[in-house]
Order: sequence, then C-alpha cells, then structure tokens
Amino acid sequence: MADDDEGVADWIEDGGWALLIIGMLVAFWGLAVVCEDFFVPALNVMCETLKIPDDVAGATFMAAGASSPEMFAAFVSLFITHSALGAGTIIGSEIFNHLIICAAAVFYAQGDSLQLDWRLVSREAGFYLLALLLLLYALSSTSANNQPCRNDLYAYYKEENGFMFNHTTNEWKDPAYQDTYCIYWYQSFVLLIGYAAYAVTCAFYRKIMAAFCPAGPKEEDPAAEKAEAFDNGDVSRESLEPSSNFRQQEKSELPTGVAQVGTGALLVAAFAPSHLRGKILTDMEDTEGDAEKDTTFGCYLFKRSRYYRMYSASSNAWRLRWCEFSAEYGLRSFHDRVQKNKVHRYDLSRAQLVVTDRARLLFTLVFPTGKLLMQAPNSKVLTDLELFFVRMTPEFAKTDKEHTVVSPMTAGDSETKTTKDGDQAAGPSDVDAAEQTLDLVEDDEDHHSLIDWPKQGDPLGLITHLILMPFKYMIYYSIPDVRDGGNSDSKYKSSIAMCFLWLVGLSYIMASCVELLADLVGVSAIVAGMTVSAAGTSFPNVFASMIVARQGLGNMAVSNALGGNVFNIFMGLGLPWFLFCFFGNVEVDPHRFMYYGMASGGIVFPAIILIALIVGFMLLLFFQGFRLYKRDGYVFIFLYVCFLVWVIDGIPSPPGLE
Repeated sequence: MADDDEGVADWIEDGGWALLIIGMLVAFWGLAVVCEDFFVPALNVMCETLKIPDDVAGATFMAAGASSPEMFAAFVSLFITHSALGAGTIIGSEIFNHLIICAAAVFYAQGDSLQLDWRLVSREAGFYLLALLLLLYALSSTSANNQPCRNDLYAYYKEENGFMFNHTTNEWKDPAYQDTYCIYWYQSFVLLIGYAAYAVTCAFYRKIMAAFCPAGPKEEDPAAEKAEAFDNGDVSRESLEPSSNFRQQEKSELPTGVAQVGTGALLVAAFAPSHLRGKILTDMEDTEGDAEKDTTFGCYLFKRSRYYRMYSASSNAWRLRWCEFSAEYGLRSFHDRVQKNKVHRYDLSRAQLVVTDRARLLFTLVFPTGKLLMQAPNSKVLTDLELFFVRMTPEFAKTDKEHTVVSPMTAGDSETKTTKDGDQAAGPSDVDAAEQTLDLVEDDEDHHSLIDWPKQGDPLGLITHLILMPFKYMIYYSIPDVRDGGNSDSKYKSSIAMCFLWLVGLSYIMASCVELLADLVGVSAIVAGMTVSAAGTSFPNVFASMIVARQGLGNMAVSNALGGNVFNIFMGLGLPWFLFCFFGNVEVDPHRFMYYGMASGGIVFPAIILIALIVGFMLLLFFQGFRLYKRDGYVFIFLYVCFLVWVIDGIPSPPGLE
C-alpha cells in the first residue's frame, strides 16, 4: 500500500496537482448546479404533488435538497473513501454558514441594519444549540477515556489486523494507531431523534407561537391577515418577514446605478454565475416613464417562481424582470432591459392588481385563470404602479388604506403568443384572452438554461462557459428539468433519481481530489474538510443570501443558514454514522455496532467553538433588539479568518485511521 501511495504522490508532485485543483473546482460547481437548478425544483414539485404541507416540506425535503452537497460529501467520505473529510466539511460549513452568510445578508440588507424575527431565529438557534450538544454526546466516547470503547477497538484490531494492546504500557504495538472516537449506533440515533423533534416543531410552529406568544407577526400585521384572507398562501413566508427590512424610501432619497452596491459587490459579482450578476449589480430602483402623465410605465419587479416556492432563500426563488405596463400592449416582461430578450406578454384587459402586503411590497396580478406573485423593489415603485393602474382605469379603482384592488386595465387586443422557449412571437391569435393568459402565467418561469451562452461583454463568463461546456451538456441532457416543457409532475421522479447519481459521483470526485491535495500539503482530511471542502460546498449560498437580502428577505437568509446547520448536524452527520454502524462496519461481534474511523480531538473543540458562537450570537441579538448592523458583519468575517488560521495551524495531522 505504501508503494501505491508513493506512486500517487509522484504523479501529483509532477504536475498532477493542477488536475486535482481543476477537478475539485468542477466538482464544487457541479454540486451547486445540480442542487440548485435540478434537485431543489424537483423536490418542490414532489412536495406539491404529494400535497405535503409547506412547513413540513421546508424542514425535511427542501432542507435536504439545500444541504445535499454537504450530506453527500459525508456519505461518500464515510462509505467510499473512508476518511473524516465529510465530518470536517460539515463542521466547517457550520461556521461558514453562521459567520459568512450572516455577514453577507447584513452587508446587502436594504438599510443600514437587518431586523430579525426573534421567534424564527430563536427556534433555529435553539435547535442548533441542541444539535451541537447532542453532537458532543455522540463524540463523548474515545479509546483514551472510555474502557468499553477501548475494549471494542481491541477486539476489532486483534481480529482484523493482528495488532496487540500492551496493558502494562497502555499502548498499541502498531505505531500508526491513534486514539479514536467510538460512535455507537444509539448515539447517532439520538441525533436522528433530535431532527425528528425539529421537523415536528417546524410543522406546528405557527400554532405553538399562537398559543404561547399571541402577539405574533401575523396578529400584529393587518396586511398579513388580509394577504391570508385573499387566499395568497404562496407568499406567507415573505409576509412574516420584518417589514423594516424592505425599502420604504422615495426614489429621490436612494443612490442609483452600480455605485449603490459598491466596489465590494463588483468584486463578488466577478465570481458569481453570469445569470446572477444582474441581481447583484442592477439598479433595481430605476424606473422609466411618469406614472402620473405617460401612457407607459417601466420598472423592475420580482416575480415568484413556483419551482422554488417552498425554499424562498434560493437565489432563483424570485426572478428579477424588467416590466413595461401600457394601455396598448398590457404588460411586457423582459429578462434583460437592454437586450429585450425572453419577453412575455400578458393581456391585462381582464386582470386585477391586488396589493396583498403593502409593508413588504408584495402584490398579485390576478387573471381569470391564474396569477402572478410579484414584489416591488421599493414603496415608491409600488405606489407609482398603483397610480398608473388607477389612472388607466379610474372607474374600476377600489382602494382602502392597506389593501388595494385595481381592475381591470383597458388594453388593446393582444395578438401575441409565446413560443416554447418563452420568447415573443407576433401573429394573430384565435385563443380567448383568458385562456391565453393561463398559458402565459403557467409557462413564464424564465429560468436560466444551463447551456445558454453568456451575454455579450462578459469575457470571463464566456471562458468559464467554454471550459465547463462538456459538463454542462452532460448534466443538461441527463437530468430531466422539471422547469422545462410542462408535465413537471411526471418528471420529478426521474429527475430526483438522476440528481442522486450526479451528486454521488461529483461528491466522490470532490472528496478524492481534496484528500489527495491534503496529502500533498501535509494536512489531515478533517482539516481539508473544515477549510477547502466547507467553503466550496457552501460558497454558492453566499450569493443567495446577498440576493435575497437586497430583496428585503435578509431575515430569511439568516434563519435558513442556521436551519441548514441544524440539518447538517442532525442528518448530515447522524444519518451516515447510524447507517455505518449497521452496514459499513465489519461485524467482529454481532452485538458491536459502532463507527471507529475518526481520530479523536479534531471535532470536539470546533464544536465547542460553535456553541460559544451561537450563544454569543443570541446574546448580541438580545442586547441589540434582534437587529444586526454592518459592523457585526465585519466582526463575523474576522472571526471566520481567525478560525481558519487556528484550524490550519492548530489541528495536528497524525497518521490515524483515515
């Protein structure tokens, strides 16, 4: 075996390390794409088809989909590569999510601070703390401090490897042996029980809050009550967001252009996927036309995607569209304001504009056979849009203080139809306007296609696209996309199955590359997992948190980051360990079911650091009225850098059992 290892080291040192880095980066990219573009939408369709309640689906299937890169890395490293990389990846992701994602959400919040809902954050933080305490329990048995653990290891080593234990010197004769954790099946099972308790709590959390905290967000916000009365359950999560996180200023009070997001955003956007850069850099506050005088009014609006309805923290949950309203053409929605591409046209002659939640800038365009869930970037745009509708149809306008219904706009006859790709095609239409609207409402998802070429003027995007083109085509044509071509209800099963295969394969490539690179630089797999692997699997979530925070949903980004940490510990560690105890271990004794392959000392102290962080985080929120400021974001980044320095320099790299 040593000869094989030397052979591997030789080709790596002779330049193979460059191929390993490329393979690792491609694996990180592939995991993010398969998870975000295929796995999460398929799980969303599955939950809708099976009529799983939103809260239950969000805490189970959607949480699994969002955290699938970390979880698959844990399974592959445990059962296939037999290393502690997966455990290190999850622990490192915990700290990354807590500090970096929270910092990104604060930096890109609409104002100078980010208000958090104490009920939601307390739930996630409470279960996160419970998960960390149960993790310490699962890691409480080591061969150094637990005699039954030492005896079990003695039986294993004596039977399998012939190593002997010297009871006089209290040492193993094998020089490569080191103290290890003994994780028994019942200890890992406790983690699974903890997740079951978390899922049940999420499913009934609103009822629990209504019983013990009657003055909840729903009761104190009349607009949220009216949104529910309007049967608009699709935006219930957004209606629970603190209203202070949404832009309420007038346009004249806001900065404009790219300068609004600053130099830091330009740097971050350079690393973001091309289809997400617009959400980071676009001046969403910009409008075109005068709502009080002109017959055409243009503005940016967010449109809700049905395929991410149960995972609102996704960067694809809301699509930023340039929308032009006119009495002549109705509504025309464009993917790109300048290029005017991917245009969709809606006949507004029989439509209603319903403001369902003014404080959170949410409104609905209701058609006879469907509806579009929209959000304005600020209150001025929403007011102008209402004014434009009222001015075009004064005889139909009905307005009260909190809830506005404007219906319908007098529009010219529409002679437009939509192609399969969602692009506008001119020509006469014999289809009734209401039926045509239904087709447009259902089909207008405007998701980014994996094989789309980047737009002109994006050389970095073009180079990246050319490098990744073979992998893009393989993924695109092997995984059925539930967002394409209708019949999503019949495609989600095959899509989920293919996603599983891709996630396993990409996780294996990622784990193998990271472990070989770790051997090259002389660090342990657990250190490589806490640093490189954790950042690679979690970094796409940074872009998502920035985007949703700009939209006013920063509270949701923070809560989902903490909720993802809960899932990673309970299921990302608990489930692989539990299954390994029964199926991955060689049964020396039919009554001995344990996982023994992780050297002790590398996980416990980081877990203690995480406990200190979450306790300090909650104390900080308590004294600041559950509000985060930009200065807190800088502190979070500093703490993460300190953690990286400690991990790289402070955790030894023994030969171990890996």
